[in-house]
Amino acid sequence: MHVLINDNIITEEKAYIHTKDRGFLLGDGIFETLKVQDGHIEFFEAHYKRLQNSSTALFIPFQYELSTLKKMCLTLIKENGLETGSASMRITLTRGIGLRGINFPENQIPTLLVTVTPFHSPAFNQYPRAFITSIKRNQHSPIIKLKTLNYLEPILARNEALLNGFDEGIMLNTDGFITECSVANIFFIKNNTVMTPSIESGILPGIIRSYVIDICRKNNIPIFEKEISIADALNADEAFQTNSLIGIQPLSQINNKKLLTDNFCISKEIIRSYKNYLPELL
Repeated sequence: MHVLINDNIITEEKAYIHTKDRGFLLGDGIFETLKVQDGHIEFFEAHYKRLQNSSTALFIPFQYELSTLKKMCLTLIKENGLETGSASMRITLTRGIGLRGINFPENQIPTLLVTVTPFHSPAFNQYPRAFITSIKRNQHSPIIKLKTLNYLEPILARNEALLNGFDEGIMLNTDGFITECSVANIFFIKNNTVMTPSIESGILPGIIRSYVIDICRKNNIPIFEKEISIADALNADEAFQTNSLIGIQPLSQINNKKLLTDNFCISKEIIRSYKNYLPELL
């Protein structure tokens, strides 16, 4: 496979990250994960803007224009022969090489790494079982809304879920309210009303999350962004998770609570609307 490092597309075997790169040593960086479908990068502009906003918030120089970065990414897709079918693209930006310690380097030269690999979308009837974990997210953290390289909390949440015989982990905040799944935003449905944790709860403002909210409003489906308790989650009729790779995926269970997943439930209606709306979004 080929990868893009800074401005160069090279084979994986020739690619390397410097031993003093702060992304590797300190988790000092950000990333975006994008879906590629038949050579087209979905929601590229939205991901670019989030990458740009995150780099500004963390004072990481970001020198690439949207058109330039997109052109390089499309070339990388072609180099890897992934112009048909589904693929997963990851754009990683670190602060680059630094001296020992945590102070910002005087002359920051960031490292850009882009990879793309084949991706197999979940089967239409594959509904994960979720587990509310003991992992707490700090909703007051200045980086909670950014997609940083520090991913230990989601990693621990997913691992705790797997150890308990489930597929996906749900994290709480320090006040005990639901935040999100390990790699996805989460929505709950009760009495035909949709609820999702508010941004203030301590979540990543997901791109698909924002489109789902728009779709619900356009289809007159009641939706609220709010604090969601464990009791609210376990009392839900339905639930689904969203991210850029899986789109919208129903959950079949939260802890011991079975959830509705039939074709007539609200989540399936939202999925159908999303698929119909997708060409306009792209």
